[in-house]
Amino acid sequence: MTLDRAGGARAAFELARAAEECGTPEIDSLNVAMPEFFRTLDRELSGSSLAAWKTYLRWQLIDAYAPYLSKAFVDEDFRMRTVLTGAQELPPRWLRVLTAEDDALGFAIGEMYVARNFSPGAKQAAT
Repeated sequence: MTLDRAGGARAAFELARAAEECGTPEIDSLNVAMPEFFRTLDRELSGSSLAAWKTYLRWQLIDAYAPYLSKAFVDEDFRMRTVLTGAQELPPRWLRVLTAEDDALGFAIGEMYVARNFSPGAKQAAT
């Protein structure tokens, strides 16, 4: 589907313009497996103020990097998670580090494990 068609005639989020501004103007089409996502995105972009989006995106940035920042950020992030999830106790630092490493390296380690422990025949049988 072309970017113009995927974005729609009155879309708040112009896919073709976004591709160009990201430095990839050669992208002229994409496979839209979930068109409802783009309809919902358009509705949300049109229905929320720029100030609300800035606040939301600032929160997402801080939330994503809080585990790697100072203790004050970690504590405040946990306080927010407590409100949202009901968590009672911040996991110990060693466990948070282990979780971050697993998140970052999990697939890579899994690929190494499969390459080392499964023959090509076993891989073929599994797929």
